[in-house]
Amino acid sequence: MLEHYAGALGCSFSMPVKTLVPFTVVEPATLEEHPLYLALFQVDEGCVGDASAVRTHIAALQPARNGGLYVVPGYSQTSPYLPQRIDRLFVEGEALRYTGQASLDPANPEPQAGQLSQEGGRWIDANLEPLGD
Repeated sequence: MLEHYAGALGCSFSMPVKTLVPFTVVEPATLEEHPLYLALFQVDEGCVGDASAVRTHIAALQPARNGGLYVVPGYSQTSPYLPQRIDRLFVEGEALRYTGQASLDPANPEPQAGQLSQEGGRWIDANLEPLGD
């Protein structure tokens, strides 16, 4: 199911082991809680076939009536300003945090860590978003 969703974003789907994290999103306007599972996966955006085109995406999953999970598109957009490769999502207190690499250049791996939040259906790190975006 997640691979099918990822196919709309690019090619060469991969999903690291143990990247499903339970997290509750709270709507700021209504304070309504949405319990979700967040999944990290990578796709080659544009199907270039080059590691430089591979980016991490975050998909929000919710339990379906049949016992499976389905993708919630409204919570499954990922900011283009996040690191190119996120290798870990984890909850610390009530915050959703990540670790990853800003660049895939082996000579300069640039480790990066931050906190994610939901804004307009998109997962962002407010410290990385350009002003006015």
